[in-house]
Amino acid sequence: QSILQTPSDWDLLYIMQHHGVRTRLLDWSESFAVSLYFAFLNWKPEETNCTVWLLDPIQLNNMYNQDFGLYMPKPQESYQHLLYNHGESYEFAVHTVALFPRRNNPRLIAQQGTFTLQGNTRLPLEEEYNGQLWERNIINRVDFNVEDYSDIEMYLRLNGMNHFTLFPDLDGLARFIMLEDTKFVSQITQEAPDIT
Repeated sequence: QSILQTPSDWDLLYIMQHHGVRTRLLDWSESFAVSLYFAFLNWKPEETNCTVWLLDPIQLNNMYNQDFGLYMPKPQESYQHLLYNHGESYEFAVHTVALFPRRNNPRLIAQQGTFTLQGNTRLPLEEEYNGQLWERNIINRVDFNVEDYSDIEMYLRLNGMNHFTLFPDLDGLARFIMLEDTKFVSQITQEAPDIT
């Protein structure tokens, strides 16, 4: 779909986020396998752990505004509707809000994508509300270490998680081919005897 025909501010914001433009959105997925794929993608196991973050979006939104629940932006609403004076005296949304978007583009559908719209606290999400998100189990994390690497790789393959299934377009196919080629060359290089 052409961005010139994009019907709403929200849809345009989702497209921008999925194509690498900086926005106030942070990507989440309803699928653990999808989340693990993105955490695993650029993981350097010799340097750090791989982390998958877990979020209860309804409870997060209820912290923001009692009975706010699952927020599904209406196409006719501007995103400024949420940012400016949502029934309060502050100018911008102070805390982060979880969004359930209209899934009307192939990437959002394939990734089972959702978002959070970052507030203006400039704090990491886990530090908002003075740590209450941790205490109430609204946010949590699962850490994987180097011993888990091959198991994660196998899990992702068995669940069909690759760049093309999550980015079902020509860019996704090209990246998938390049990643597979890099893995193949690396494997051949490791297995083949030195031919010099």
